[in-house]
Amino acid sequence: IVALLMLIAALGHFNRVGMSVAGAERIIPHYHIEPAQMGLVYSAFLFCYTLAMLPAGWFIDRYGARNTLVVFGFGSAIFVALTGCVGLVCHEAQGVWLGLVGVRALMGITNAPLHPAAARMVFAHVPHESKSLANGLVTFAACVGMAATYYVLGTLIDRWDWPWAFLICSGMTLVIAVVWLLGTRWSAMLASTSGTLF
Repeated sequence: IVALLMLIAALGHFNRVGMSVAGAERIIPHYHIEPAQMGLVYSAFLFCYTLAMLPAGWFIDRYGARNTLVVFGFGSAIFVALTGCVGLVCHEAQGVWLGLVGVRALMGITNAPLHPAAARMVFAHVPHESKSLANGLVTFAACVGMAATYYVLGTLIDRWDWPWAFLICSGMTLVIAVVWLLGTRWSAMLASTSGTLF
């Protein structure tokens, strides 16, 4: 469970930081978008992420942390793909900017439950004496995901440009979402056959 949480946290933060990498490397210089305008794209994510925290907590309580992280994974895959689609469909600066503001705002909503749900999973499924270590590992993985963004996404952008880089990252996110879905289901079945709590 902790390994899967580390994987999903790393990719969640990878996708979160990706917009700033693409903005600085390609979007601002190519479309001549003002840095302040691009700042609104970044802020749209954070603003909606913050507003969605309370509803995200309700969602976790109502539907469970595992299911919430399934929604997070597949939702992230969709909105990362839509980020790339903005670059493929829109060719003028205003259209790109408006599209990115909208898509990243919605992505902020889907990202809000990541850490509360991860903490709930750790609380429910990790022995008491290991909870702090497990939470530390999940936070460590998130930081690794952020640090990797600059090299990995930067390399993808250099090779295929930013819209295709986001589409590739969407595919990676989809794979991780499926791994989470199946991996946690397998762990639940294993725990139920051994008589332990999942």
